Amino acid sequence: MRSLKNAIVKTLRNSQLYGTVLPAITLSVLSRVIGLAGQIIFTRFYGATELTDLFLYTSFFPLYVNAIAGSAFALSFTSEYLRRDTESRRHLVKLSVRLILLVSVSITFPLVLFSHLLLHDIVDKSSGIPDWWLWSTVCFSSIPGAAISGFLYTLLNAEGKHSAAIISSTIISLFLLLALFLSYFLKDYHIVFLGFFMSFVAAGGVAMFFLGRNWLWIWQGLLPGGISMSARDHIKFYVATGQTLAETFGLFLNQTINNQFALAAGTGMLTVYSLGYRLTMVGLPVLVAPLSNIMAVQIARHSGPIESRRRAAFWVLSAICLSIIYTVALSSSSSFIVSAIYRHGHFTENDAIHMTAMLIPFSGWFVVLTANMMFARLLFDRSRGGIYASVCLLAYGLSNIVKFGTFKLGGIQAVIWTCVAFEGSASLFFIYYCFWRQHNRTENPIVQ
Repeated sequence: MRSLKNAIVKTLRNSQLYGTVLPAITLSVLSRVIGLAGQIIFTRFYGATELTDLFLYTSFFPLYVNAIAGSAFALSFTSEYLRRDTESRRHLVKLSVRLILLVSVSITFPLVLFSHLLLHDIVDKSSGIPDWWLWSTVCFSSIPGAAISGFLYTLLNAEGKHSAAIISSTIISLFLLLALFLSYFLKDYHIVFLGFFMSFVAAGGVAMFFLGRNWLWIWQGLLPGGISMSARDHIKFYVATGQTLAETFGLFLNQTINNQFALAAGTGMLTVYSLGYRLTMVGLPVLVAPLSNIMAVQIARHSGPIESRRRAAFWVLSAICLSIIYTVALSSSSSFIVSAIYRHGHFTENDAIHMTAMLIPFSGWFVVLTANMMFARLLFDRSRGGIYASVCLLAYGLSNIVKFGTFKLGGIQAVIWTCVAFEGSASLFFIYYCFWRQHNRTENPIVQ
């Protein structure tokens, strides 16, 4: 126990932690806070209405694709990028750009074509939004730009420019915040949709500025030309990418279905659901990023299966305990927070009551997500990402089936509790797999 305590103190005193990790975490939290502030201001200006629901629903897809390209994709890309020379890196970037564009365009076209079906709960009541199809198409059309700007974020991190990466992603929230104020004072909500579209262009431009000459690799990926990589490297990269993206797309589908249920629950419920989610999850990077980084360093320094298992268990348990403390504090003060934010504006008292009640199941979801993200780092770092992706996809699939029944019984709150139950079951499996299943074996899934 004393050696573990000394190792923790030594890690916390590491200058690299304060020089790179902590600034990146601080900027990441700042970016989330700015994004949350933008959503709060939008709601105060326009209330929980069909217009707010429309914007939050359509903007969810580009923002999530941006997050996938900026985080999940990095799990396979960064490790492959760092072990290559300059020329090989250039070809890897070209391959990645083409893959990202193919996937993002494949998502965009079905959304535009079937937008009437997806948004029928808004369209049926949208007497005040006669041009809903045009502006939903504007939001959906920003998906390729969102994907490229997210990939640029990944590339900056791979180059070691962590602060520059966070600055480029923060531009999206700042640009949208500016568009919100302009739309309110000019009395034209179209500015919000146009500002959202342009925010990814601005973020991409800032990221290319920080990349220096390497930004030319992005344009080379857009142009025709061969990629000098062996068939084996192609397959290896596609398999690794498929593992990392499969679970993320499962979560993406999970969130999309939740949004559909929120739309079906009534006008403004998607706004309430989205605000509750973002208010709760704003603390996620503060907990997971530093603890998962320290855990990875501690395990790498100790190859013994028993010691590594003990250290991994300590950091996972620490993350869960801290997440419980955070969510208890948030839930107990939720009434004050919501009333302080929405004391004025067009957000009604009834909407505030709904959101306060919704923060309780969101708190449980926060704890489960914290645990699963720690296990994701643990398993992907040790080439067990396939196990993590498979279990999570099974949990998402089963929960999505059950949600159709729970929604009829308890509304959107029951849908969130369903997510907690099934994803929490996945957490219990990971505890069994990582810490119990091979307790008496020399080969441990945490240690290679």
